[in-house]
Amino acid sequence: RGRFISFQVLEPSFHNNKIFVLLFSGGLSTLPPHSREYHIESRSWSAAQSYCRTYHTDLTSIRSKEEKSNITLTLNESGVEFVWIGLYRDPWAPWSDNTTSTFTNWLSGQPNNYFPPEDCVAFNLNTGKWCDSNCSTREIRGVTE
Repeated sequence: RGRFISFQVLEPSFHNNKIFVLLFSGGLSTLPPHSREYHIESRSWSAAQSYCRTYHTDLTSIRSKEEKSNITLTLNESGVEFVWIGLYRDPWAPWSDNTTSTFTNWLSGQPNNYFPPEDCVAFNLNTGKWCDSNCSTREIRGVTE
């Protein structure tokens, strides 16, 4: 499991929930779970992507059930409900780092573009599923990995 550094949870403001940004520091799936460090950041999806590309690698890509489980286990007791991931835009094929994957993990009925435009993806740690979300949401806390 990763270790938490400077972790704080602020009041929720998105659909009465919390959304966090999960940033990836490099190596993607080659990093062992125990080497990950998490930091809180506040960013919209595009600002999180820009920050991550400047200081790390990119927003995280989840390409397998194992990667999904590692993130869920690491953040299980953090109070985090949602994290941004690097998946964006319909048809939901390319990741932020321009790679593709056949693994998907959508919540039933998602993506639904309920509050258009919902071109980015949030990972709900409570359900373990993905949902589409508006990329410009700024009241977001993030986790830098």
